Amino acid sequence: MMEESIVSLCIVGFGICGLLFAVYALDKPIKEFTKDVE
Repeated sequence: MMEESIVSLCIVGFGICGLLFAVYALDKPIKEFTKDVE
């Protein structure tokens, strides 16, 4: 039971890290795009 909770916790943490990395990676291109539009 304990091992399963640890694995699920790692999966959730990895998912959050991936999401933050995606937002950070896409943040600059989006800002550049909005500058070009304006």
